[in-house]
Order: sequence, then C-alpha cells, then structure tokens
Amino acid sequence: MTIQETVKWFIEKTVGVYGGKASDYFCSMTNNTARRQKEHGATALLATTKCSDKDCARDLMWALVDADFDVDKDVMSGQDDSIHVYVYKKTPKTVQKLSRTVTITFQNDWYCEEHLNLLPDTNGIYCCFYCDKKLVDNHFQHSEPLYIGMTTDGFKSRINDHKNKDHDEWKKILAKDKQLVYAIAEFDEDILQTVEAALIRENHTPKNSEYRKGYQGEYHSITVECNGARGSLKSSVTATFVGLLK
Repeated sequence: MTIQETVKWFIEKTVGVYGGKASDYFCSMTNNTARRQKEHGATALLATTKCSDKDCARDLMWALVDADFDVDKDVMSGQDDSIHVYVYKKTPKTVQKLSRTVTITFQNDWYCEEHLNLLPDTNGIYCCFYCDKKLVDNHFQHSEPLYIGMTTDGFKSRINDHKNKDHDEWKKILAKDKQLVYAIAEFDEDILQTVEAALIRENHTPKNSEYRKGYQGEYHSITVECNGARGSLKSSVTATFVGLLK
C-alpha cells in the first residue's frame, strides 16, 4: 500500500469501525508493538503496519498528523528499527507519552588493547576510556570516557573492529603515558540503541558524533542508572527528546 492508502486503512480500522474522530486515536512508531501496547495500557492495537525503513515510518506518521490523528512526534526519531506504525483508541487509562528507567551494570574487568580477544561475545553497552598506562593496585587510574557504543554482534567483534579502524585516530589526542581501555555492561533488550543514545547525549563523549546534539529513541525520556565499574561515567542520566522538524 502507498502511504495515503495506509492512512485510509487506518481511518477505516478506527473511525470507520468505532466512530468518533481521528483525534480520538493515538498513533506512534516502535520496534516492538507487543511491548508498546502494554506500556500504553491499550486494550488493543487497532491497526499496525511494518514500513520498509525508519524514513518511511516517519513519512507515514506525518501523513497521519495531516489526517488529524493524535500522533506522538517525540518518538518519530526512534531507533533504526522503529519501523512499526500503530494506532489505538485513547481512554482515561491509556498513557500516550512514555518514559522509562533502566539499570545497566558495568563489569569489574576492563580490557586494554592487548587483552581485547578476552572480551565475551555477549551484547550490550561499552565505553572506551583513556587512562594512565601505569596501574595502581591493579586498577586503571584517571579514566576519562572517550567513546560510547553498543553491540548486538558481541563485544569481541565490535571492539576489535574499533581497534582496527579507529584506535590510530583516537590515540592522536593521547599523551604518551595514556592508553585506551574498555568497560562493558551486558544488556540485551530491544531498546539498546535508546540506552546508547541517552548515555552519549548526557556524557558528551568527544569521539561520538551521533546523538551528541540530541537524544533519539523509543521513549519521550529515558533514565539510565549506571552501576558497577563505570569509571567516570555519570551514575545516572536522563535524556529527553526535544523535537523533530518535518
């Protein structure tokens, strides 16, 4: 279906069946419609469609705005896989603007360049720090966050890719007595990119470019609590979407 045909179908599935006006119905986009229905407290999603990519989903959302549906512009930023557009009927019990708090725990073991092959093949968030080469009581000293990332292909593969492609460039800003080390936090939920965006936005890591000027994700706002061996990363960050221009 074209975008206009999909809008017509949404109207048929909502106003056409249950009456009222388009603004009585709420539309948004997500990567997980089952989770999203539960978060909204909606009895049912009256129509859902999977778009080819995020840009297509955004175009459909703007067309739903033009059709007078209540549309959540805050999540039109979304994750890269937020390509499912849905609609439900609002009630006094449904929650349209969604927020969430998650906790991630960084492992005690950090990994210097010589030990990257010891990284696990699990998924989650990682941070590359620069710190002193000299250890004190077997601990890295004076760590400063340089780059925050995520992986769904395993820490070992993703971080070794950084070693091959990025480390030479990153080391240009390091003094001779400094080195690169990685801290990892396993996290395998489908909002991993949302968590990454919040951490980058609020920690202002200098080697990240995406998200430094604005948070994007599955929620209007998200709070990420960082536990464990987080180094000098903030212990708690809250990122809020501040607007998307058409």
